[in-house]
Amino acid sequence: MDKPKQKQQSLKQQSLWLIGRKKKMYSPLRKSLTADVVVVGGGLTGVLSAYLLSKEGKRVVLLEKNEIGSGATGYTTGFLTESIDTDYTDLTSAYGLAAAKAVITSHREAIHLVEKIVREHDIKCDFMRCSNYIYANSGVLLKDIEGENTEAKKLGIDAQVHQDGSALTFKNNGYMEIKEQALFHPVRFLDALTQIAVDQGVEVYEHTEVRDIRAEKEGVTVEVGECTITAGWAISATYEPFDEPLRLYFKKGMYISYVLQLHIDGEHLVEGMYEDTENPYHFFRVEKEKGGFRVLIGGEDHREDVHTDEVKSFNALKKYADDIFGTTYKVVRMWRGPVLEQLDGHPLIGALSEDHILYAAAFSGSGMTYAAIAAQLLTASVRGEKNILHEIYSPARVPGLKALMYKGRDYAQEFIGGALKNTFTQSATPTPKLQK
Repeated sequence: MDKPKQKQQSLKQQSLWLIGRKKKMYSPLRKSLTADVVVVGGGLTGVLSAYLLSKEGKRVVLLEKNEIGSGATGYTTGFLTESIDTDYTDLTSAYGLAAAKAVITSHREAIHLVEKIVREHDIKCDFMRCSNYIYANSGVLLKDIEGENTEAKKLGIDAQVHQDGSALTFKNNGYMEIKEQALFHPVRFLDALTQIAVDQGVEVYEHTEVRDIRAEKEGVTVEVGECTITAGWAISATYEPFDEPLRLYFKKGMYISYVLQLHIDGEHLVEGMYEDTENPYHFFRVEKEKGGFRVLIGGEDHREDVHTDEVKSFNALKKYADDIFGTTYKVVRMWRGPVLEQLDGHPLIGALSEDHILYAAAFSGSGMTYAAIAAQLLTASVRGEKNILHEIYSPARVPGLKALMYKGRDYAQEFIGGALKNTFTQSATPTPKLQK
């Protein structure tokens, strides 16, 4: 007689950014329109693109299938950084120094853009300039970090290696500090920016699902139920490219990432963002809050189609938190979010062909930074401008052999060191219990 299958346990999940959110509601589209640009997708990429285009006098219509900010933006950890998922040494080796510099510069300018908008419109979103600390968990890994620091300086990054890791107040074997990075509350920024875009003339429609985007001789036609929008351009700012064009299907893969929100008493931590150099890597942000510090720690990423028990993934993340902070913290809440990875380490931003349909997707673990990069590049495309980044990030590009090799190595190590290891070493019993 077969034994009854044990029911998989789950954990209550809730993103910090969505707690107590009060947003303006927008009506569905009920009439046909004309516009200069139609933006499909109401996450940070779509709203930033609409904002920038409307500032240039374009008539913009933004369509969201559910509600503004109901997708991946609400489940990020809110990093804005020049530290990308591809090692600096691999980036330079695969693409050359000039292209690597352009990539890093685009991240730096993305941080400046968000800060400029925050300051110009006095957006209350807890924007904070801080350092990013990339720390080593062994002497061997510190050697790797020293090599990365050498490459970082070639790329114009303000970085410095500290062999004495005591300043970080948790166990480590040294670290590289990248200065002038940033943290923010992504949903507060998004909600405020949406209203600013509306004040600039952007028409926003929620609960409006696009059926089709069709290229025409002089522009595009967007079909929404019985309504149509005729426009010069369409931007697909959905998390996965709208309608899954075949040419993009095999250039990306969906992953899942896990986050724990912790409260740690005392005054011994350094505010900022942190990441290790393991594979899968871990990352966290530290900010002061009443009575101590708020820490958001993430990692344990794995492919969505690898059926891993989420309880085991959260348990592995808690064990890592134990190793870093001891066991004196409180788990306040937890959540998981999507991460759309690329095949070669760069996002898909721009035109797939010359048909006035632009895409922005596959931002890996740097979604908030790439959202700002994409908004600037898409706005430039609508203006008819191009630069080296359009070529680097082009969805139509053919991935280079070196880039494919480096990312393939990373993904294999991530699977073996993460999902596969957790399957055999972690308990299926929930241990990250929420504490009041």
